[in-house]
Amino acid sequence: MLGSSSQDSVKNAHRDRSGKVPHWCGCGLRPILRWSGTDSNPERSFYGCSNYNTTGKRWCDFFKWADVEEEEVILVKTIEKYLWDEKLVQLKLKLEY
Repeated sequence: MLGSSSQDSVKNAHRDRSGKVPHWCGCGLRPILRWSGTDSNPERSFYGCSNYNTTGKRWCDFFKWADVEEEEVILVKTIEKYLWDEKLVQLKLKLEY
């Protein structure tokens, strides 16, 4: 198992806001898709360490909401559409003059 300082750096690396789910967690396992059972996030999907909530096994604290990536993709597409719409308006104005 990883030492505590190594574990802390793995935790921080996996908690970034990049939206990408890594292929491996800090335990060297593939993150698995799970669903939250909490009142604050009922049925919300997330990726977590395979060892999480497993009797007798330590886990690396890897956690990432699954819908964060979807939200980022939607935001990028919305911005791209806005930029294309703005460019179209500018081209139409040039044609009128």
